[in-house]
Amino acid sequence: MPIRGAIYYGNGHFVSRIVSPASKIWYHNGIETKQQCVHEGYLVDYTEDNLRCKGVKICVGIIYAL
Repeated sequence: MPIRGAIYYGNGHFVSRIVSPASKIWYHNGIETKQQCVHEGYLVDYTEDNLRCKGVKICVGIIYAL
């Protein structure tokens, strides 16, 4: 199954990255971006290490879907 998202935690706050079916990566942080998602690039451009952290936040969950 393809990856569809990642959940990060740190400093008492969760953020996420969403992966679209077209492999675009979108970042969401309710405090910083409010209701907007910010396009960060394409999954093909990321390594496992790039996906492990988002700033000081550590990945605590991965979402897979068909």
